[in-house]
Amino acid sequence: MSPGRCDFGVNDSAVCSPPVTAPGQTLSDVVTGASPSTASFAPVFLPPATRSGFKSLLTATIRISGSQWGQILAQTSSANSAMTAFQRDLAIYLGIGVQFVVVLNMQVGSLIVDFAVDSMCGQPADTMIAAVTASGASSSWLLGTRVIYSTVSSEEISVLGVTVTATTAPSAMISPQLSPTPRTSILFAVVVAVLTPVVLLFITQA
Repeated sequence: MSPGRCDFGVNDSAVCSPPVTAPGQTLSDVVTGASPSTASFAPVFLPPATRSGFKSLLTATIRISGSQWGQILAQTSSANSAMTAFQRDLAIYLGIGVQFVVVLNMQVGSLIVDFAVDSMCGQPADTMIAAVTASGASSSWLLGTRVIYSTVSSEEISVLGVTVTATTAPSAMISPQLSPTPRTSILFAVVVAVLTPVVLLFITQA
């Protein structure tokens, strides 16, 4: 395991290897192996594995502004808080349960979040695709995410773009259309021919 990275095992328990820095060396120097003058720190946060049987309705990537996301992703606790806040914010915006928004990956640049919407969310694929796409036109829904970011910076964050990367639409259920066969038509004609005189006789006698 590389220094400063967290491995989320099958039991969703994080096992982290804390970075060891030398005097005058920063965390970014440890991760990149660069000197302080050339270090470029862009941590990646990989959330715990999704539940067994998970099937995505769609996957998408969203980019959120902010120059200090590296500070948040550098710590497992703050990265988890950012992930949870994003899930809750997006779930409220989409009108689905928070358990149906699954974060697949978070990385700096400003903040890039790969996520999926669970096929069990109860909404058709076209509705969710339209809603996720529309989320890129507004930043007002980033309520909890904004609170988390405010712990490291006073910058105002906004959605820079959203891209739906894949969809898994359920197959349409089409009821078979039944049309009468020639044999059925002949049988119907015979029945009509036999019953018509009987009905007429009953009417005249009445």
